[in-house]
Amino acid sequence: MSLIGLCNTTIDIDRSTWTAGTGGGVVQGAPTVVYNDIPAAVQPARGRLVSEYAREGMHISHVIYTPTPLSLRNGDRVVHSTGTYIVQAWGDMAGRGRGWVIYALRKD
Repeated sequence: MSLIGLCNTTIDIDRSTWTAGTGGGVVQGAPTVVYNDIPAAVQPARGRLVSEYAREGMHISHVIYTPTPLSLRNGDRVVHSTGTYIVQAWGDMAGRGRGWVIYALRKD
């Protein structure tokens, strides 16, 4: 079975924008949509995977699989029908450019 067959939902990726504040600093503005309606499968992270990332100082609660290549940044938001997730790490699953994985922390 292919990865696309397991993708039973869609996600959106939002990225926060930064603007100049009145006091001379920068403030976080409204997020903009970077990707829209990406096929994906969202699963809870468990066991060894959670502890491995905790050793690296990253807390993850969910793993998101997608066949779509994405250009993400730490802190991007994944919006799914069941909640919002903050991107902690991501990468190519097998190094072939066919499957991508996002490690994320549930925000709400």
